[in-house]
Amino acid sequence: MRDDAALTGPFAAMPLEELLQWLDQTGRAGVISIERADGFASWLAVKDRELAYASPPVLEGSLRGGNDAQKRAAALEGVMDLFVIAEGRFRFSPRAPVPSSSNGEGALALGLPLSFIAMEGLRLRDEWPRLESSYTDESAALRANGTVRTGNVVQDAILAHARERLTLNDTRLRLGLSRPAMLRRVGELVDRGLLAVEGTPARIDPVAVMLAQASTLLGEGQFAEAAHVFRTLLASDPLDARARQLLVRTEQAEARALAVALPQRTMLQRGKPGTLPGNARVVLDLVADGRPVAFLLLASPLREVETLRVIAQLVKSGHLEVEAPPARTPRGGKGAS
Repeated sequence: MRDDAALTGPFAAMPLEELLQWLDQTGRAGVISIERADGFASWLAVKDRELAYASPPVLEGSLRGGNDAQKRAAALEGVMDLFVIAEGRFRFSPRAPVPSSSNGEGALALGLPLSFIAMEGLRLRDEWPRLESSYTDESAALRANGTVRTGNVVQDAILAHARERLTLNDTRLRLGLSRPAMLRRVGELVDRGLLAVEGTPARIDPVAVMLAQASTLLGEGQFAEAAHVFRTLLASDPLDARARQLLVRTEQAEARALAVALPQRTMLQRGKPGTLPGNARVVLDLVADGRPVAFLLLASPLREVETLRVIAQLVKSGHLEVEAPPARTPRGGKGAS
C-alpha cells in the first residue's frame, strides 16, 4: 500500500483493533472516518502512534455539556463503543487534516496510545456478554457504597447519581452514555465494591480489579508498574490469557516509548565506573569506543525491551553517556563561508 493511498472497508474484514494495531506498527498519521451500521458517523485522528483527537460525543447529556475533561471522557466512551458495536465501515485517509465540526463543536484531544485503545477495546468486547447478561433490568436502582472518588470522570459521575438512588436507565440518559458504555463502567464499579445494583448479587472480582488498575497504569505510561501486576497474575495463574496478552502489549508499548527516547542511531560511550547488577553489566560490556543503540540491540543476549530498559537506566545513572551527534555538513561538502 502506498503511503498516500486511502484504506477502506468493512470492520467485518478488518476489525478496529487490527486497524489500530496496523497504524501503531507503521506509525502512519491520518483520519479514520467511521460509519456505523445504525447510521451514526464519527472520526478518529491518529498521529505519532496515538489517538490524538476524536469527534465530539454523539449523545446529548451532562457529560457532553460539561467541562473539557467530561467531554473528552464522553468522546472516549464513544470510541470504546465501536469495539462492541462492531458493524460498520471505515476509511483511513493518510495525512488528512483533523476535521472541523459544522455545529461549532471542535475536535477533542485524547492523546492516548493506539496500543492501549486496541487492548482496552478487546477487553471490553470480551466482557460484553457477561455485562449484558448481568444487568438486564435497566429500572434497577443504583446504590453507591460510600463516598470514594475513583479519579475516572465517568465512574465518578455514575457514583454521584447512585447516591441519589437513580436507576440504570435514568443515570445513562442523564449522562448521555450508550448502554454498552454505561454497563461496562457499572461493571467496573461493582467489581471494585464501590457500587451495588438492585437485584444483582454483590460480588468483587479481585482479578478484574487488578486488571483494571494495571490497565490504567498502562494508559498513563507507567509500564513497569503495569507489567508487575500482570506478571503477578500470571504467577498465580499461568493460563490467564488476559494477563498474558496485556503483559505482551505492555512490553511492546514500553519498547516503543524507549525507542523514541533512544533512537537506534544514538551513539553511546562509557561514563563513570561503578558496581552494577548483572543485566546492566552485560549491556555495558558491549560498549567500547562508542557504539550505537542498534548495535547493542543486536549483540545483547537480553530481549529488546530489556536491553532498552537497561540502556535507559545506565544513561540516567551516568554509567553511559550519549555522544553529541556530529555536525551536519552543508550540501556541496563545504562549510559555510
